[in-house]
Amino acid sequence: MSNGQDSAFVLYVDHQGHPAPLALNYHATASRKLASSVDRHPPATITEVDSAYCPQCLSFHDATTAANLGYCPKATCRLCPLCQSVAAVAVEDATCFYKCGRCDWNSKTCFLQTFVSTSDDGNVSLEEVEKASNELASQWKERTEQRNQAAEEHYKSMLTAMQQLAKEQVKGLRSSSHQYFPTVLTNKRSLDGPDAWSVQSLEESIEARGKLVAASMDQPIGGQELQLVSLEAEQRLDPSIQGISADSILLQTSGGAAIESMDALLPLAVPLRPRKSRRCRAELSEGRPGILV
Repeated sequence: MSNGQDSAFVLYVDHQGHPAPLALNYHATASRKLASSVDRHPPATITEVDSAYCPQCLSFHDATTAANLGYCPKATCRLCPLCQSVAAVAVEDATCFYKCGRCDWNSKTCFLQTFVSTSDDGNVSLEEVEKASNELASQWKERTEQRNQAAEEHYKSMLTAMQQLAKEQVKGLRSSSHQYFPTVLTNKRSLDGPDAWSVQSLEESIEARGKLVAASMDQPIGGQELQLVSLEAEQRLDPSIQGISADSILLQTSGGAAIESMDALLPLAVPLRPRKSRRCRAELSEGRPGILV
């Protein structure tokens, strides 16, 4: 095949009949079938997540544990909330805290610190540093759960309300007598004819819909009532967080409640990265691993 520039290239056809260049072709061990990663249907390969690892400490976790955690559980794996660089555990003046190696941020600003015991010569043992690191992790977890408590309660209340609505709908469908809810579009026969297209009918339907919307705003949804926020109201940020990037503030936002000052800027957990493997669909259908090389 020619590309129109006096040069030619070769395309290889996989077991699904898709032509692909050599760079996108794979071959499974002890298999005579060629597989490619071209984006065509039906695909010749699939991608599976075998495990996950922490890019900082390189600890591996299985797929189930990684899906439940989402981040590295070690106390020493934290990121700076301002620049997202590594925040290492530092010990200064018998105080253990997180300190960023790139900017001037440290966890003392958010009161995330603990005291360590020192020896007579002023040195700190590794056991004391590990103990203080675990204490920092406990404080961080407690502060994070306290910050996310409102969002978790709101989610649970909305989930309970939706489950109750689903149960009532299933119960109403199974029962012989259905509850009648009069709405504007209930009686379809009344919409037939020229009377349904009059200006008066249109104004009445708009008025009825407005009343329904006004009534729904007074009813709690998911355990919380709707609040009208004026866009003309002037909202000023705390002077301590002025100049911070929007990404740093959004990473700390939970449940719609934004941070108010630098005291609420907690270190970030290191997210786990997936370890993926590509497998041949034909080999998998025959009961073999089909790991591509």
